[in-house]
Amino acid sequence: MKKQQQTRVRLKASVKEMLKQNPMRAINIKSISAASHISRTSFYANFENMDDLIYELHDDFISGIGDIYKKDLRAACHPVSQSTLMAVSEYIHSNQSLIQFLLHQEGVDLFMKRTYLRNIKFITQFFKLNGIDISQQKKPQLKIIIIGCVHSIYQDLPECKTEDIYITLKNAYSLFFDFILDRAS
Repeated sequence: MKKQQQTRVRLKASVKEMLKQNPMRAINIKSISAASHISRTSFYANFENMDDLIYELHDDFISGIGDIYKKDLRAACHPVSQSTLMAVSEYIHSNQSLIQFLLHQEGVDLFMKRTYLRNIKFITQFFKLNGIDISQQKKPQLKIIIIGCVHSIYQDLPECKTEDIYITLKNAYSLFFDFILDRAS
């Protein structure tokens, strides 16, 4: 791994660790640099700003879920298997501090700006046509994260049934949602 990649990994790992102890608004570039033992100059050589770092953490998280689905599809399991649900659940559980931020209003506001979340209306209509009404989802943070995950996975795996991805993600997130959201408040 190249030095710049190692630096990015260390910076992201520091933020994940810091999120276990602090709310996101208490974390800044100076504290990340100190925790990771990387200068602020190096931080800016790798990321434009805090939002850029957070976006990359989010994308890494979504990619991790996509990788789990890719393994299941390569094993020719359709519909999505119980083992995939468990793998996604474990992955979510191991990333609780990041999810805690993503599900908190602060995280939702940040990610509403992301390009793929502008497709919420289209995806909501798609699900409704297929008998799943996500507009009835009572937890808006959960709905936004699920839609983002589904859209991201579907772009990589168009042969996968979107409804299966949605249902699996909804079940997996529901296992941890109340606990994580309570901690985020």
